[in-house]
Amino acid sequence: RHHSGEVTAIEVSPDGNTLASGGGDGMVHIWNIQTGDRTHSIRAHAGSVTCLGFNESGTTLASGGEDSLVKMWNLKERTPVAAVLDSHQEAITCIAFVQREGEEHLLSGSKSGAVKWWDLERRFARETRFFGNGEVKAVALGDSGNNMIAGGDVRGSALLASWRITEDGRTETDAMHHPLGEEASTSIVFAPGTIGDVAAVALKSGGLLVVPFDTRGWGKAVQLDTTTPIHKVALCKDGSRVAGGTAEGELFLWERVENAASPLRIAAHQAVGSIAFTAEQGVKLFSGGVEGTIKRWEISAGGAVADEEMEISRAGVAPRSGAVAIHRESGVAVASAPGGTIELRYASTGEKAGATAVHGSEVTALAFARFADGEEFLLAGGEDGKTKMWSWSSLLEETGNGAAPQVLPHTHQGGVRQLIFYQ
Repeated sequence: RHHSGEVTAIEVSPDGNTLASGGGDGMVHIWNIQTGDRTHSIRAHAGSVTCLGFNESGTTLASGGEDSLVKMWNLKERTPVAAVLDSHQEAITCIAFVQREGEEHLLSGSKSGAVKWWDLERRFARETRFFGNGEVKAVALGDSGNNMIAGGDVRGSALLASWRITEDGRTETDAMHHPLGEEASTSIVFAPGTIGDVAAVALKSGGLLVVPFDTRGWGKAVQLDTTTPIHKVALCKDGSRVAGGTAEGELFLWERVENAASPLRIAAHQAVGSIAFTAEQGVKLFSGGVEGTIKRWEISAGGAVADEEMEISRAGVAPRSGAVAIHRESGVAVASAPGGTIELRYASTGEKAGATAVHGSEVTALAFARFADGEEFLLAGGEDGKTKMWSWSSLLEETGNGAAPQVLPHTHQGGVRQLIFYQ
């Protein structure tokens, strides 16, 4: 799924049904995860979208931008109109909807070090606290809503901070600081949980620190080492799984944080721009790349990201495929594979469906065609400039290598890059 530029922010709704993506083009796209359909496209900000957040019901999306604005979008409306929260002086770096004593609140942080707690009914900042002389990268409520917490960099060093919330619902002026050494961070996230809270901090030189937070304050960090510096980081809802993305396009996944085992390593994008788990115990992981694509990764009960057999999904692009398309009626996805072949798999399970179509040249474009008599065909364009066509019903019924395709008479001088069928 494409933005016209880098995917800079991804967020999944609490019920796991909706995905929001923001881009360097200032656009926010809303996706139905089950079908892969785009339900809304919003021109949200002047400049890059920097962060996104859903409220608990998934009906409101907050977006932050380089334009220093926080905007809220009612997704129940066919054409959402922004409610604008405007009092930051620099780019918004993080936002989070939070619940406290049955009421919904919004927190935001900025590049200037300001942390704001918003009164959503009257649309003004009820409190502003300063993290320090540096950028705020994550905000949340911790310890069952008894602390406001933030993470970021101050004078080039990673730092976590917390402000105790008093009985009258105000935050104490002085923060409790928890330095993380002399290194700067590249990404920080929080995973508020039921038995405590967890912060994941990616360090500029490489590796991750996972730090618990509870009524006693910040706990001892667990260090997760990598061979490549982590650029973006995500935590699943219960804090047990952590994922990191690199500027080289790799994803790292740790199944159990507490044992610091070696991570699973996946080639995903040209460079990873954003990552997010679904809220349902980290069953699915979404990643956005600087090339503009969004990919969905299935995670098994053992914590392994599914390989070739599971890489086709309704809400993403196959990680090692040059081209992919989904037949909506049958739920079968087709994707280019090594050796100039095309594999058919059920999008919901990744299991093989029907025969393998053989093009003979690297497949660079795929499309479905339905003619007036109702007969359907799979079309594939190759690097050799040839477009070939197979009967779709025959491919579904056969096994092994499918029948020889029909070859369309026109050959492009160079690879076929896109196929569109008009009836």
